[in-house]
Amino acid sequence: MIKDEKAAETPASPPSLSVVPSPRKKASARPQPRKAAAKKATQKKKETS
Repeated sequence: MIKDEKAAETPASPPSLSVVPSPRKKASARPQPRKAAAKKATQKKKETS
């Protein structure tokens, strides 16, 4: 029975961990648009050159 309780506790912990990466995803999502803009800028430079 104790093992089952521990097993029940382990699945409960991953959701909390999944909540932590979400802010990281938001933070990483901010630089992405900048990278996309940088890529567009490089493409424009290539087109002009």
